[in-house]
Amino acid sequence: MDRIKHTGPKLWTNLHESVISMTSDLITSGNARVGTILEKYNETAEDIALLLSETLHSQKKIRPCGGKWSITPVAFEKTAIIETDHLNLRWTPASSETNPTFIQDPKNLLFAQCGAKIKSLSIYLRDRKKSLKASGASNGQTIAGAISCGTHGSAIDFGSIHDSVVGLNIIVNKNKNYYIQRASRPIMNETFAASIQAKLINDDDLFNAAVVSMGCFGFIHGVMLETEDWFMLKNYTKNITLQDAELLMNTLQFDAVNLPTGAESGQRPYHFKLLINPFNPTKNPKAEILYKKPGPDKYIRPALNDESTYPKDALGFIAKITQNIPGSDRLTINLLESSIFPKDIDGAEALLYDTFSDTSLHGKTFACAIGIPLDKTHQTLTSLLKLIDNHGSIPAIFALRFIKKSNALMAFSRFEHTCVFEIDGVRNQNMSDYIKKIPAILRQNNIPFTFHWGKDNPADQAMIAEMYGASLTLWINQKSKIMNSPEAAMFSNDYTDHLGLDDWTPEYEEYV
Repeated sequence: MDRIKHTGPKLWTNLHESVISMTSDLITSGNARVGTILEKYNETAEDIALLLSETLHSQKKIRPCGGKWSITPVAFEKTAIIETDHLNLRWTPASSETNPTFIQDPKNLLFAQCGAKIKSLSIYLRDRKKSLKASGASNGQTIAGAISCGTHGSAIDFGSIHDSVVGLNIIVNKNKNYYIQRASRPIMNETFAASIQAKLINDDDLFNAAVVSMGCFGFIHGVMLETEDWFMLKNYTKNITLQDAELLMNTLQFDAVNLPTGAESGQRPYHFKLLINPFNPTKNPKAEILYKKPGPDKYIRPALNDESTYPKDALGFIAKITQNIPGSDRLTINLLESSIFPKDIDGAEALLYDTFSDTSLHGKTFACAIGIPLDKTHQTLTSLLKLIDNHGSIPAIFALRFIKKSNALMAFSRFEHTCVFEIDGVRNQNMSDYIKKIPAILRQNNIPFTFHWGKDNPADQAMIAEMYGASLTLWINQKSKIMNSPEAAMFSNDYTDHLGLDDWTPEYEEYV
């Protein structure tokens, strides 16, 4: 276990500086430097399993932490945190390790260790003319962290990153190492599971519970992803008419509008996003419209602009102004709109990896994402604009993304087509107070909603039960298939306890 190092009490801070607190033991981890990739992976699995058994024996808690990307304290545990960002092995399994029913190209499979970052996986795939199916707006998350909290992009007919996952290697203790996949679509066979010293479980409900599980279903050591041939995204970022925006945000009927996208106008895009200034809502909004094209024989990377989402210093500059001049939110956002919103793009083409690349948006930013049904989008926009009028101005902008429903039980993209209503801005008390008022406004207007697990939200146990209903009950029941009550407690923290995600029931106990 020399690759597992206990460094003792440390002050822990996430990337966005929304969680700053002491943990009693910050644990670092790494892979062996010698041996085959499989030997390294299995040696680390043994180290992790022993660490978890020791933690369980001492009746303590532990949380894995990857890229520190989550704004909520989902990755923080005051007793112990294990950092996983150096656990970054990845490989393509052999065709002999796939299930006979899997008829797709085995080269589209990628097995990634938990700490592999989206960027490194994209580079690995790019070098093989492959691609992830979807990405978030940036690429700094680890794969286990990204799926655990439901990181999404804006692929309107696909979904989120976790929707490309087809298998999970989960470790609970030294006697419980599982490889979990769907029974309805088993991808790997016993040979693969045995190669990583795991018990193969084919179970749809368990898989759909574990894939978005906020760290509560054990230590996700490996993730099997289904990828595809690389593809280009043709980017049109332009203002569109308010009339077209209002129609599209509620219907995604692209054949009913005339977008400023040349020959692609009327076609259904791969990705669609609207950026709205809440202090000038009648202005034609900025739209980001991406069309999917076949990948080239040879790819030359374009000159990249790392300010495709927000410029580096815009929100920081807004923060300085609004904190020093109370009530200046509206004026500041209006004056700096051209700096906050992305520049116009007229048909530039790039791979997914280069379209959603490095981000510089960190520090004390505020970010909330609400999931709502597609046909309620305009009503939600109207309601939240009215809330600003009643509540007072906030240093923020609105962004609307659109994604397909996920089969994951606790994915916040739970509507047939989900609008992800984002509120991004500066972290201050006024923003927090505004977000807390949103659930009541949505309830008054009969708008179902969810909140992104890794972003600022006002959720508590009752609200989670309201949002997820029977899916939450089924999710909780699945835990008992692979862990007992003390083990479930070990993988909880104050945040999951607050949300009621720490619950455990002796419902199944099938595989323990």
